[in-house]
Amino acid sequence: MKKIYFLLLALCCAGIVRAQSLTDEEKIVQQCINLKFLDKLYPKDVPLYIMQHKVSFDNIHPSHNGKKVSFLSKDQIKDQHPDAYFLFWTFNVTGNDARIEFVYNYDQNTTEAKEFKAAVLLEKQGVNWIIKDTQPTR
Repeated sequence: MKKIYFLLLALCCAGIVRAQSLTDEEKIVQQCINLKFLDKLYPKDVPLYIMQHKVSFDNIHPSHNGKKVSFLSKDQIKDQHPDAYFLFWTFNVTGNDARIEFVYNYDQNTTEAKEFKAAVLLEKQGVNWIIKDTQPTR
């Protein structure tokens, strides 16, 4: 009976740890979406998208301006031609530090499509992730 109890306890603890990492993942993605200098690049009244390609996300629910961010595969991006979307290609979280690299592609349905690439360093303080540094990249 003790073995069953400890097995159930271990499974519950593993589930809690996994749920926490999902929460951290969502908070980090949300911080990237909320970068102030991206506000002027976001299309008006259009939902934001994240391409599930280099880095894929499961069970997270970021939002922007009260609207849910949608996740699309590479093929869906090609088929639907959204005007703007994120692509995360580095998502390294080690302890209380995270290094994220992404590109925000915008004005994709114009003759001169644009992109903004950035590397973001974050630090976990308590339950929140705080941006320590943001650098545009090439």
